[in-house]
Amino acid sequence: MRREEVLHVARAAAQVAGVRRVLVIGSQAVVGAYHENDLPGAVLASIEVDIVVLDDPAGTAHHAVEGSLGYMSLFHTTHGYYAEGVEAGTAVLPSGWEGRVLTLTVADARGAEFSVHFPELHDLCISKLVAARTKDRAFVAALRTAGLLDGDVLVERARTIPGVPPSVVQRTVAAAQSVLASDADGPC
Repeated sequence: MRREEVLHVARAAAQVAGVRRVLVIGSQAVVGAYHENDLPGAVLASIEVDIVVLDDPAGTAHHAVEGSLGYMSLFHTTHGYYAEGVEAGTAVLPSGWEGRVLTLTVADARGAEFSVHFPELHDLCISKLVAARTKDRAFVAALRTAGLLDGDVLVERARTIPGVPPSVVQRTVAAAQSVLASDADGPC
């Protein structure tokens, strides 16, 4: 997806939820830090944008996002991409991620400003490695092969995942090291 499309989804999600701040997680958060022309095509393939509604004390606004902008909604069939409203704890991110978050301020159709937050690229990749799916490892490997990740930072962040069993931390560190080892042998 293009950044413009991700911001379109985020803007619509903020409007549906009645908030001024949303967090994009999942693979399409990559366009927060990089223009799509600077990214490998493989990391832009998804048509789904995972949206966390911030400032949602009841923790239920993600249902409204999903219902209005989700898979097979009018929004999806009209634009060809969609939102998945997710809860804040969906992505497991390393310690300190909040201080590294990237923020874009955009305006809605009426000119009202709101902010779209994106995890920093290494933090995003840690969340993908924690998920431990083949597609997530391929996502991280594509970014590393493109020269967009610092291996030392990736491994260090993998060691700082809060609230998970030590076995998950160890598995994530091993996955990060594996991506780096694969990269040393050439493209994954």
